[in-house]
Amino acid sequence: MTADEVFRAHGAAIHRWATQLGGPGFDADDAVQEVFIVVHQRVAKFVPGAAQLTTWLYEITRNIVRGQRRKSKWSWFSRAGEKALVEVPDERTPADALEAQRARQKLYAVLDRLSERDREVLILFELERMSGEEIAQLMDARVATVWVWLHRARKRFTELAQERQS
Repeated sequence: MTADEVFRAHGAAIHRWATQLGGPGFDADDAVQEVFIVVHQRVAKFVPGAAQLTTWLYEITRNIVRGQRRKSKWSWFSRAGEKALVEVPDERTPADALEAQRARQKLYAVLDRLSERDREVLILFELERMSGEEIAQLMDARVATVWVWLHRARKRFTELAQERQS
């Protein structure tokens, strides 16, 4: 298996994961590029059966997104004066697009206050619409454990969202 074959088969999923895990203003294209640099370097060492390919790819994507998000938090001070990134317009009215963008920013403002695991499990289940079994496979955990994580993450998310509204 080559990195090109992996890209053709899984590039869209990796981009979607990076976009959702990164949140608004995150450069998912840059993250995907970094993922495939790692894949290119390590694909020859990947042993099918030792781990599922999607689990391996998700772990690489998650680690790169986490690293880039950490870096961006530190560089925020130097970019404080820049204008916010504007999303590509779609068929919605400008008011609808603005409302959706604000809702997404509010959502990620709460998600960003969660632990990485809670944030990740909520994004995969609620935004990516993955099943508990799929999340367990990606996160290399038991399905029962994923349901516990999800329950706790939802509870913490609700608490943080209510704090934000007060």
